[in-house]
Amino acid sequence: MALVPRLISVSCFGTLVQRTRPRGQQIKHALEKAFPPSTDVPSAAALYQGYKSAFRKQSAVAPNFGKGTVGSSRIWWRDVMRETVTGAGAFALVSDRGFEIACDHLYDNLHENWELCPTTEDALSNLRSYCDLHDCRLGVVANMDDRLPHLLARLGIADKFDFILSSYDCGAEQPDPYIYFNALALSSVPPSSFQAATPPALHCGHLAMDDLHGALGAGFAAMLVNTKFSTLSPLQQLITEWQTAANKATRAWHSPHLGLAMGLLANPMAPLQRLCNETAFVQRDSTCATRERITCAAIFSHSVGAFLSAGVFQCSHQQVHIFQQV
Repeated sequence: MALVPRLISVSCFGTLVQRTRPRGQQIKHALEKAFPPSTDVPSAAALYQGYKSAFRKQSAVAPNFGKGTVGSSRIWWRDVMRETVTGAGAFALVSDRGFEIACDHLYDNLHENWELCPTTEDALSNLRSYCDLHDCRLGVVANMDDRLPHLLARLGIADKFDFILSSYDCGAEQPDPYIYFNALALSSVPPSSFQAATPPALHCGHLAMDDLHGALGAGFAAMLVNTKFSTLSPLQQLITEWQTAANKATRAWHSPHLGLAMGLLANPMAPLQRLCNETAFVQRDSTCATRERITCAAIFSHSVGAFLSAGVFQCSHQQVHIFQQV
C-alpha cells in the first residue's frame, strides 16, 4: 500500500538522533568536571543503574518530566540526578555545590550528548522535499521536555520541520493518542480524512509501544525504526488487530533507519528528481525555510476533540498498553 499522507511525524531519540556516549559515561564526565580531581565519583556502570531506577521512580511520581507537578523540567531532572547519584552510593556528593554545577551542565548542554544518526540529514532532505511537493506537513512528535526545539536547533535540523511537538508542551505523553491528535490539529488534518483508503498520517519512531502502537491507535500508519531490522518490511504478523481495523491493509512496517520511509510514499521520487535541477526548487526551498512555525498555542481543544468524537482512536488507552512489544 502506497501512502499519500497529509502529515509525516517523526520521533526524536533513536530515530533522528543517537547518543555521543553511553548515559553513565555522560553523567560521570559531568560530575568529574564539577568536582575536584581527588573526588571519588561512582563508576559509569553504577551511575547508569542508578539512573534507570531514578528515572522510573521520578516518572511515576511526576509524569511527563514534571509537567504541572513540579516547578520546571530543570527541577525534575535535578531530582532524577539526585536519585541517580545516591543510588550509585555517592550520598555525600549531592550536598556539594559541585552537584548543582553538574546538573546545570547536563541540562543546559543537552546537545553535547546527542548527534544526528548517520542517515538523518539525507532522510530529512528527501522527506522535506516530498512534503513541500505534496501538500504534506513534516513534524516531530516525541516524549521530551521543553528543551526539544532547542536541541534540534543546536543540531541543525529544526528548520526542516513545520512543527516540533514535545509531550511536555502538549501535556500528554506517547502512547496517549492525544499527542497524535494534537499533531493532526497542528497540520490541519480533519477527522474526515480518515475515511480515505489509506491513513492520512505516517509516524516513524524507535519504540514499539510509544511510536508503533501509539500511532496505530490514533489511526496513523507507522514505521518502527530500529537497526536490528535489515529491510523495510510490513509488520503484518504482529499487528493483526490493526489490520482488521484498516480493512486488512498494512499500516505498520519496520525499517533499519528513517531514510527508507520514502519507500512507503506514493510516487515520491519522480517529481523530486525533476525539480532538484530547477532554479524554482531552490526558490521554493528558501520560502519553506522561512515558513511560519506552528506552535502548540495554535491548538484548540475542540479540534482534538473532533478526532475523539469521529472515532479515529480505535481502542482504549488501557488496551494500547497491553499490546505485546516488538
